[in-house]
Amino acid sequence: MPVTAGRAADVEVVAGGGRCDGVAATDASVVPTDVAVDEAGNVYVSEGWLRRVDATTGIISTIADVPVYATDIATDPEGRVVIGAYYGTSGVFRYDPRAGTVERLTGDPDNCRLAAEIPASEACVSDPRNIAIGPDGAIYGSQFSGVWRIDAATGLITVETVASDVEGYVQGIAVDARGRLYVAYYDRLLRVERETGATIRLAGGDLKRECQGSDGDGGPATAACIAARDIAVEADGDVIFPDSDTRRYASSMRRPVRSAAWVVPRVTPSPLIGRDSSTRQRAST
Repeated sequence: MPVTAGRAADVEVVAGGGRCDGVAATDASVVPTDVAVDEAGNVYVSEGWLRRVDATTGIISTIADVPVYATDIATDPEGRVVIGAYYGTSGVFRYDPRAGTVERLTGDPDNCRLAAEIPASEACVSDPRNIAIGPDGAIYGSQFSGVWRIDAATGLITVETVASDVEGYVQGIAVDARGRLYVAYYDRLLRVERETGATIRLAGGDLKRECQGSDGDGGPATAACIAARDIAVEADGDVIFPDSDTRRYASSMRRPVRSAAWVVPRVTPSPLIGRDSSTRQRAST
């Protein structure tokens, strides 16, 4: 369940600063690649292994039941953790904390194929990233520049049609309460309508304009220059994404896109979001 990053005044440390398991999360050392929160408020952290911060006690622990290299995670409506894993265990997995079991959802990389409308258990998904869960329990993720979806009812995997003129890898995925798919590429934010399949450009992507850093604040979002690293959608429809264009700013910044007029308000870079790097900076934490 994506949780939108708070404003600077609302940001608090929930984990980090130490080394151990079985201690208060604020005293533990974490190097997260992704974060997810379940309905009960438990925080899951992926950093190769999967860790959990208990919502009641604040204690952090490593989940020994997950023998895969977890990189991207999301929680589903039933409190299970969907894991995108790569290296020797490449694929999509699902961890059930109540049963303590891990289920492989996609095929064995040594014996599988990639095609549309086949059972996910027979499909090859290499280096799955940007895991997101729809309101119907459907699982979304990306593989390089493409987006795939596993239907919760049928278990079939499909490739989502997003856009044909984009270059580079998908930087982030989000799904709103209406089941609409939001996809962040480095230079643009797109929304795919669930009913029609139409793709709408929400921000960036003006190929006729020569960008000079992450400018465009205070104007139409489609005319803005962006360097998106992820994407999240708030309950009111506003889109939030971390912008990390080192041509203009030394630190990443949180840029909202207001749904009422799709305008990028003027914002100030926040050191709380973290330094720009080649790794993904999560907005949905």
